[in-house]
Amino acid sequence: MKIAVLGSINMDLMVEADRIPGKGQTIIGRKFRYIPGGKGANQAVAMARLGAEVEMFGFVGDDDNGRRLIENLNREGVGTSHIRVCREEATGVALITVAESDNAIVVAPGANNRVSREYVDSIHDLLTACDMVVLQHEIPMETVEYTALLCAGEGTKVLINPAPAYPVSPQAAQAAAFLTPN
Repeated sequence: MKIAVLGSINMDLMVEADRIPGKGQTIIGRKFRYIPGGKGANQAVAMARLGAEVEMFGFVGDDDNGRRLIENLNREGVGTSHIRVCREEATGVALITVAESDNAIVVAPGANNRVSREYVDSIHDLLTACDMVVLQHEIPMETVEYTALLCAGEGTKVLINPAPAYPVSPQAAQAAAFLTPN
């Protein structure tokens, strides 16, 4: 199965702590790690590990995080030849505090905001040549909806993971063969 993932590529900056700080608080954490992430990239890696042929589509910044994330996707067997490098924006990051068997996350989308209708139009034939296009909500919502309608209209199955949780238009929901709310 050939799968296109159009979505976010982030570097997760994760710190473990005893508790999640409250508003205006500073606490001391225990462990800090850089972890390749982004909902889109995580989906691409998971599907490649399950044996699918996966191509990642999206944007990273022209920075160390962007280079490290593309290298990681390549190591995981995900195609990266259509990821664009943006000089005007940094690679997206997610700031994650893990504590008390839970987490708190703030995402700074950076280059992920460049995933636009124009980009989708430029990769249109590549997307619709796949068996499925996977989308999520860490790229602009208008791009998610545009891509879902475009691909479904040409007979390509669409999966939308509506996370982070934002409303999905009725048209995009109907265009999706699969919705995977958490």
